[in-house]
Amino acid sequence: LDLRLFLHRNFAIATFCSLIGFLIIQGLLSVFIVQLQVLLGYTSSLAGMVYLAMIFLAMAAAAVVHEITRNVDARLIVFLNFIGLAVTFVWLGHYDKSASFDSITTPMFFFGFSLAMFFAPLATLAMTGLAGERLIRAAEELAMLRTVFGAMGITLLGVLFFRRTPFHQLDLADHFGGRRFASLDLLASFLERMQAMGMSPNAARSRAAQLIRQQAGILALNDAFLFGAMTFILLAGVIWLAYPSYASKKRSQTLTRLTAEELMEQP
Repeated sequence: LDLRLFLHRNFAIATFCSLIGFLIIQGLLSVFIVQLQVLLGYTSSLAGMVYLAMIFLAMAAAAVVHEITRNVDARLIVFLNFIGLAVTFVWLGHYDKSASFDSITTPMFFFGFSLAMFFAPLATLAMTGLAGERLIRAAEELAMLRTVFGAMGITLLGVLFFRRTPFHQLDLADHFGGRRFASLDLLASFLERMQAMGMSPNAARSRAAQLIRQQAGILALNDAFLFGAMTFILLAGVIWLAYPSYASKKRSQTLTRLTAEELMEQP
């Protein structure tokens, strides 16, 4: 690693936002597709269809993002994109078991759009003020670090999910078991209804525990998305610490610059 590159303000800020942002995105995508199948009972093909929805707006965004970045301050594009990601994550972070396929797929359209707009503006900011060999080194360094942080995100967001699950499970057990409010014992009425339907007491308790575990997992997944939303709101503020990218838009598109831009935009 060439640590001297981080003396350049725009490279340091753009790299920081790119690494943390990609950590969150990669982690949430990995956790979400697994839990769609585990918690909501989606088949692997149906979970894939949810992710397929990301392509449509992403293709449109990818076609125009470079032209927009050359004519608009990249900080503004990154700011709006990060706010869009935060809104999408809040949207996804408020669903429960009753959410339909359509209601989950809809925010994924916008997720795909924001993902397509994620790389190019940050690459433009990172390249501002760099030239020659330093430009290529910066591109390689950013691409390598982003890959590392993406892998870390899969683990860290998974840890967040699995640490929040028992917290919600205990909270739900206290709530429905009457330990929080003595006058509210929902578990007893639930068990009575299950037994009235022909279930044995043990089977009814097992079903109640299963539902609590499932809902606890959904709430933990919601927490992961809300954590991602808060992170992107903070990053949206950090990006304004960088210098504007107006000066770079008038530069000729040299082969070195185009090569560096291509390296930086690789997911």
